[in-house]
Amino acid sequence: MRSVETGLADVGEYAVTLESTAAGGPRVVVEGLRGETYFVEPLSHVVDVASFSACFAYDPKRDGYAWEL
Repeated sequence: MRSVETGLADVGEYAVTLESTAAGGPRVVVEGLRGETYFVEPLSHVVDVASFSACFAYDPKRDGYAWEL
């Protein structure tokens, strides 16, 4: 996670923060200039990247269940 944090911090168009998940694991939060946000954290033997952007409206027919949000 440290290498993800430092690698993205050098790009310049992102605000990068290293924080802890609710379970105490490492997570890198990457916020872009256009309102996009990425959450990067280890998951088993892979790196999980979740993204969010305010430009996409929530559609209950397409976007899962309310308790997943």
